Amino acid sequence: MAQDSTSPLKNLLAFVLRACLVETFGLVAGFIFLLNGRMSAFQSVTDATLFGFVLVLLAFPLLYLDLLMFGVLCRWFKASTETTIRLLWAGGLWAIIGGLGSLVCVVFRQPFSFSSMSDWVALIVTWLVSAIVAWFISGYMRNFAMRSSVLASLLLFSLIPISTEAFKNQDLTQPDEALSRAERQTQSVFLIGLDGATFDVIDPMLERGELPNLQRLINRGTRATLFSEMAPNQPFANSASQGMRTPVIWETIISGETPKEHQIWDFFQTKLSWLSKPIPFRLPLPSFAKSIIGAQDKAVYSTDARRLRSWETVGLAGGDTLVVGWVDSWPAFGDHHCMMVSDRAHYDFQGTTHPEHLEKDFSWYYKDYPQIAKDKLNEMFLPDYREQFIDDDEGLLQQQAIFDRLVQGGEKDAWYREEIYVDLAKRVFSFDLNPDYANVYTKENPLYWEHHLVTNEIADVARDNFFASTGVELLKERKKEKGELPALSCFYFPSTDTAQHWLWKFYEPEAFDNVNAGSVERLKDAIPAVYRNADRIVGELLAEADANTSIIIVSDHGAGAWEEQGEGSAHEGYSGNHRPNGIFIGAGPEIRENYKGSDMSIYDVAPLVMYLTGLPISETIEGLDGELLIPQLLETYPSQDIPSYGPRVIPESILKKIQNAAEGDKVYLDRLAELGYAEQSDD
Repeated sequence: MAQDSTSPLKNLLAFVLRACLVETFGLVAGFIFLLNGRMSAFQSVTDATLFGFVLVLLAFPLLYLDLLMFGVLCRWFKASTETTIRLLWAGGLWAIIGGLGSLVCVVFRQPFSFSSMSDWVALIVTWLVSAIVAWFISGYMRNFAMRSSVLASLLLFSLIPISTEAFKNQDLTQPDEALSRAERQTQSVFLIGLDGATFDVIDPMLERGELPNLQRLINRGTRATLFSEMAPNQPFANSASQGMRTPVIWETIISGETPKEHQIWDFFQTKLSWLSKPIPFRLPLPSFAKSIIGAQDKAVYSTDARRLRSWETVGLAGGDTLVVGWVDSWPAFGDHHCMMVSDRAHYDFQGTTHPEHLEKDFSWYYKDYPQIAKDKLNEMFLPDYREQFIDDDEGLLQQQAIFDRLVQGGEKDAWYREEIYVDLAKRVFSFDLNPDYANVYTKENPLYWEHHLVTNEIADVARDNFFASTGVELLKERKKEKGELPALSCFYFPSTDTAQHWLWKFYEPEAFDNVNAGSVERLKDAIPAVYRNADRIVGELLAEADANTSIIIVSDHGAGAWEEQGEGSAHEGYSGNHRPNGIFIGAGPEIRENYKGSDMSIYDVAPLVMYLTGLPISETIEGLDGELLIPQLLETYPSQDIPSYGPRVIPESILKKIQNAAEGDKVYLDRLAELGYAEQSDD
């Protein structure tokens, strides 16, 4: 009797176990197959298999409980055994096919907007089709035995190593012959990045005559809209970038490679101690799940990119290069042809320049920290104290205490607000900045947000001005020392992007509800002011160019009002967001004059740089867009191809510097948190 009463339950438990085996392994294998196919997420079969196994361990109990509860409900409503079995198969398969199908639907419709009816219709259709497919398949699986379930599970799990090998990044080999640069009229190239710059702001200012340097370049060169692209791991319209993440796009611009090849997908990677390499993006898991599997997000460094950057290809051919402030150029490194001041030179304390001796001239740690210690603490700070006091514990501890007070105690930030930002806010924005605004105004007062947003933006303007003056000084030194410019000089300035994130509602108040009229009156010119400052920077760099210099100005995306932000957004203070329409402005002896080109892609920049610097174009990237060049140039000087420039090799000495990156990472993370790209870091 007891046997008879428990038999249905035992049968149900056994069946749910069979179904769960197949469905869990199918779900995990399908998910990793999509990751590898779209993003080449795992370069190692071992890593992919281990990761899949952990996902199985996490997903199996959840799916088992879900199917078990569903089965109990079916029995509760007295469904027949055959019907219960088919419903269980269909329900589980529907969840898997619908889930994976929804992922594909969202990615391929990107940007997916929660306010778009067509996007929702596509998602609903995906689930309906998935239900039909699941019900059809379930008819063939009602009598699936345990042995068959195990074999099917193993077969599905084998998709993980198969997909890893099938979608693995291409292996590159070094060129067979030594590279050399073609000698043509162009002797040097300036590549200038203005993050987030858009003709939607530039064109009205050009009409008013406010951007004379950009106007001069456009008149003697080519302009076009440079279209960006979304990353599949950032598919939503209401994300803090609309899926066009800064590191991803700039890495594509500077290498010409797809994100799948260069492997930069975000500001961060996910590090798992039990995998040999980090996963090249952030896992979209809650913090408790990350803690269970030992996942930790780490900032992207210069060493994480898998493909050569343009200045590195020029260096391979013996050309000298200069890199100032470029995205993810920390830690700075290069060959003997390269001079670099990394994007962390304004807050990190090592690895900020190449060669290393440039730190004493261009790192804020050496230039500003001693002055801040004197002004704020009345102490003498010696930036090289770690080496100077290596055998003096007392001196080492004293200097470390000063450093901690400067950085962790907020003295450094306070000094910049009081000594730099107040003056800069007045000159750039005509804004009277109170550095103590957080203690004077509450968040309910519009003046609090005016001060907060202006302070954020002025920090980036100060950063741009610093890197601009650094670039100009290094160009002058180069011309004085060698009598010529580097073959390629790369400069990057982000203030045109951060300005739109924080200040767009004052620029276009009609796109928003209830923007304070007084705030609009005081800050309506804030975004144009940032563009005027960027134009001034461009002019300073142009002054160092010569008649044989080609100038390329690009942005990674455009900008506009963030209508999709919605209520309760975590991005406090935001009012602007990315748009796909960036800018291209090119001028030089080989670029068409007074020409408005057709739409371009971010993949068109690297081959153009290669051609203008006299290099063959790698077959691993897009070909050259000849429309930008003067007529008949390619007939006289055809572009040359090369299979590849070989793999990117990172010096061991540079990898060691990463181990001491904690302080720089914290500042970097906090800045990204202010922009809404990350969570605030802990001390």
